[in-house]
Amino acid sequence: MSVEARIWAHKRFPAMMREKSVLMILADRHNEKRGFAWPSHASIARDGCMSTTTVKRAITGLVQQGLVAVRAQSYERNDSYASNRYYLQGFSPVIPAEGSHFSIPDYFGPEGEWEGPGTKAYQIWHASDPEDQPLIQSELTPGPARPNPESRMIY
Repeated sequence: MSVEARIWAHKRFPAMMREKSVLMILADRHNEKRGFAWPSHASIARDGCMSTTTVKRAITGLVQQGLVAVRAQSYERNDSYASNRYYLQGFSPVIPAEGSHFSIPDYFGPEGEWEGPGTKAYQIWHASDPEDQPLIQSELTPGPARPNPESRMIY
């Protein structure tokens, strides 16, 4: 949670109450080290006591008002959808270019076996990359843009 992001969001006045609620939730989920939030639509809906359809409408409104920038991301292994990245415009230090797409690692090995938290593979992977280590600039640089990123983006 970022207290500064929450203060920033509190001082913004989007057009509709649902947008304000979603903005506050995104501020609560904002990661200071990474510069963005990545909750799923379902998580935002659960936290805001609203439907996922309402969440999508609110995010679309926030994007149109210039308060939030949305960038798509997918899992490296099979290019399946992952939660979008949400950048708070005017607060996030770096906002990747429009149409940027990010590939993120997942916790399944090459044979499809789970290698997530609680497994030896996970411990080995994270032993060399502790979470409290500061990010380097190259981690904020997006990969190449997709041919048509709008078709993958779900607001």
